Amino acid sequence: MECSHQEELTKYFLADGIAGIQNHLDKCNADGNERLRLLESVRKAIDATYIDDHTLDRMQEIYEGCIAESLRIADDDESLVQHANVLSYNLSANLADCWVDAVEPRSVKHFYAGVFAAKRCLSLRKQLNKPPAAMAMAYFYTGSARVFFATICRSE
Repeated sequence: MECSHQEELTKYFLADGIAGIQNHLDKCNADGNERLRLLESVRKAIDATYIDDHTLDRMQEIYEGCIAESLRIADDDESLVQHANVLSYNLSANLADCWVDAVEPRSVKHFYAGVFAAKRCLSLRKQLNKPPAAMAMAYFYTGSARVFFATICRSE
């Protein structure tokens, strides 16, 4: 079964979420690296069209799928751990309530997910022995997310 068409895989994802695309990839017998490449193609398509027709929940779901696949196949490959680190950081930033062009308001669950992604990023950066500047960036987001979270909780 052919698995390389990003448009088709994106349709599976939009119809049935990460479970739909994982089910399709299972049928294709794609190995870990190929699965990650295909999931990444869908993540990039979602990122490119996010403002037009996708939700924060969908964006979060595909990021989490890519992060999980990266970590699942990483073994001793630090580049895959680094990939999960970058995606975790970007996910936490995407979920932050700081974007002036945001079309979708952030909810409490987005703040929880943002803090979780930032904490995972911190853990991965420690594992990768990142320098203090990289750690500071992740700590800054964790603190910022907590401030945003406290603000939203007071307003709800």
